[in-house]
Amino acid sequence: MSLQISTSGNTRSLPGAIFLFLFGTFFAGLGAVSFNAALEKGDQPIMAYALCSLFIVVGLGVIGLAFYTLVRGNESKKLAQLYPGQPWLHNKTWASGRIKDSGLSGVVMLGFFAAFWNVIAWGATIAMINSGDLGREPATYFVLLFPLIGIGLAGAAVYQLLRWRKYGTSVFELAEIPGVIGGNLGGVILTKAKVHPEEGFKLKLRSVHEWTSGTGKNRSTHRETLWEDEQTIEQEAFANDPTRTALPVLFFIPYSCKPTQRINARTQNYWELTASAKSPGVDYKSTFRVPVFITPESSADARPPETNDYAAPPPLADISTISGLTIRPDFSGAEVLELRPMRHLLLLLIPIIIGVGMIVGAIFAWNSSMPKIFPLVFLGFGLLIAYGIGSSLLAALRISLFDDRLEIRRGILVPSKLQTIPRERIERMEAHQSMSSGNTTFFNIKIYTTDGQTVSLPTLIKDRRLADAFIAKLSQPSRKRR
Repeated sequence: MSLQISTSGNTRSLPGAIFLFLFGTFFAGLGAVSFNAALEKGDQPIMAYALCSLFIVVGLGVIGLAFYTLVRGNESKKLAQLYPGQPWLHNKTWASGRIKDSGLSGVVMLGFFAAFWNVIAWGATIAMINSGDLGREPATYFVLLFPLIGIGLAGAAVYQLLRWRKYGTSVFELAEIPGVIGGNLGGVILTKAKVHPEEGFKLKLRSVHEWTSGTGKNRSTHRETLWEDEQTIEQEAFANDPTRTALPVLFFIPYSCKPTQRINARTQNYWELTASAKSPGVDYKSTFRVPVFITPESSADARPPETNDYAAPPPLADISTISGLTIRPDFSGAEVLELRPMRHLLLLLIPIIIGVGMIVGAIFAWNSSMPKIFPLVFLGFGLLIAYGIGSSLLAALRISLFDDRLEIRRGILVPSKLQTIPRERIERMEAHQSMSSGNTTFFNIKIYTTDGQTVSLPTLIKDRRLADAFIAKLSQPSRKRR
């Protein structure tokens, strides 16, 4: 068996740091020049100063990230020389066998972003109220969307802070380093406080492919779940300990999975372990980036270990719980699955408001005296968000299940375009991650045919198990009416 080694990409730390430094310098410099120009002109709206300040702060942050990247890259390079062929030891956290969750860093980042957003949004709104500009034209009321978004961000930040305050920082202690492709990932998750779950603990391990496309204002990051498994822990290991909780972890990882790998500066594969539980008050949730590699212990013939004594297989998903799904018989004898448009309006409301708000803000900024680059940037991001969310939100889908074929109708608001796929031509069906909103991940279904075609279904199902259950339903012949 050949041993695959996953590179971490640290050899590219110097070029990456240089790029970040130049990009941050340009961003901060543009903000500083624009701020100085606004001061010289005088009598500028507060939004102009706020946007210039935003560019300065972001630029300085990117410069700081450049130095951090350089330092971390040098450390990893030294570790790579000490441990050739063992990339999991090039990361100090992984090498220690104790991985902290991302709760505290998430609280800090979300709190900073929420505070900064609210300072700008409320400052601009108050300035418009004081100047009497608010209400002069109906379009000016769109400015109120920004403080409303700020309230939502502040609420999310407070909830994350309360979660961290209640449960502290959880730690995943690996039984063996690393997790093995064609083997197991095992260990225990330890919390600093007792968790009282209402329906047990849910453990999820998933492999994620992440890539960045486009440049400048068209730059976007995409994530696709390549593989995942889920377990339910009915009883934790320290049930009699009133001060802490211990969750045993044991996942089998098939040999066909992809290892942790930084492919290039814009593409990587990583593994994520999540533990969650519904609890009175604030729910528990911890997320860990875990090392999973091909090692000498990897085996194509490996089989799952004995069942985790604490874990129970997840219950079968009921597709009737899919939002906006209607299942009904048809006069043709087919069973019809119909997904109505606008079914995720509330879940996607925040990104919709952000997209529309950025477009409206770009219009106001264009008519002001601030540099034209600001409204162009806002307009580009706003249109990108509006297109991505709108095309998914308005999609309608109707699938008729026959014994010998699938008839698929889809369109915007009304399913109209017909496509027929004979069952004998279907090679396989897979769930692919479409988009994320907060902690919710949506999946679309792809049908691969024997003649090399790929048919994408805009299902937008917000759970991987439900998506898999939907695929199982599509695979079943219709139940003809008697």
